[in-house]
Amino acid sequence: MLLTVIILLLLCLDIIFIYIDMRSEQQTFYRPLALILFLGIFHLLFGYISSILYSQWLYLTLCFPLGLLYGPAFFLLVKDLGLTKPDRGLWKHLIPFYFSCFIFTLLVFQTSLRYQYHFEYAIFLHFFSLVQLVGYIIWLCPVISPLLVQLSTGLLRTATGYALFIVMLGLCMKSLLQMVVNGINMHIQSQLLMLIYLFFLLSVSFLLLIYGQVRRNNRNQIEGSVSKQSRAFTIPTPSKKRTTTRKSILLTRDQEIAYRFRIEIFIETLAFLDSDMNKDKFCQLVEIPSSHVASFLKQEFGRGFNGFINQLRLNYAARQLRSDDLIYTIEDLSLICGFSSRASFYRNFQTEFGCSPHQFRFEKKSAV
Repeated sequence: MLLTVIILLLLCLDIIFIYIDMRSEQQTFYRPLALILFLGIFHLLFGYISSILYSQWLYLTLCFPLGLLYGPAFFLLVKDLGLTKPDRGLWKHLIPFYFSCFIFTLLVFQTSLRYQYHFEYAIFLHFFSLVQLVGYIIWLCPVISPLLVQLSTGLLRTATGYALFIVMLGLCMKSLLQMVVNGINMHIQSQLLMLIYLFFLLSVSFLLLIYGQVRRNNRNQIEGSVSKQSRAFTIPTPSKKRTTTRKSILLTRDQEIAYRFRIEIFIETLAFLDSDMNKDKFCQLVEIPSSHVASFLKQEFGRGFNGFINQLRLNYAARQLRSDDLIYTIEDLSLICGFSSRASFYRNFQTEFGCSPHQFRFEKKSAV
């Protein structure tokens, strides 16, 4: 009865995750994650039906190496979110799965091998599936940690994440030890598989939760830092009305979302204030190919690279000028904002806001 409740709970979580994946804020469809979720539903349903109608299939269902895909799927999700560098060697992450599929095939068609080694294979498979998932999570922690730092509740979420990790790891290890002690027990084996899959789903949910919160926080901060005159220049969301794109680049939706997120981080860290910032350095920081930069910025922000950087600098300068706690002279502010000279700062500021920096500050203080 308890196992049935767990299976139904996992099915509900699985369906919810698929819905969230296909109806996400940016309409981003994470294909690797969706594939694993669909396979998870099939695996759960097939195993449950086998236990009721045809128990002889249950062992084969439980020993299929689907668990060896959880770790690579978590890695691919992190990569699709733009948190890691592109990795073309995907096949390397699937080697354990391919090898286990080969052994699984031998056990299916070689009855003698199945009866002789099925218990050892099951123990090894589930142990390695758990170790692989835990290894990927630990490996990717340095990539995920910067997201937590950006949240006001980062410490609480970090503590929650560690607690969740330890609890799930403990439950999985307990079930694995029970399986070793009790020998061939389909109920314990099914319970272990459910716990490993739940471990994967909770890890994915935690990652998507903090990623979505960081995106919303960054967007709110960026929108709050610009003046009304330049508010249309904030990080945009994909427009459904936009029907034309530049022919010079053909980007996938996942690439566009990844590029936007990296640019949000670039703005959040005030990297645009670097007076030595040029196109090559920008490409290196945001990890966007040089051939994509000009077209992408023009497509998304309506400006080229120089106009994009100058706009960010001018918005920052305007925010400082509106502040009552301005500690710089306006001449110093031009250098702090990354402009090469005072004349260049004044010229660009006059063009953007229709007045000099001194007039802008006087008018804002008068309005207050």
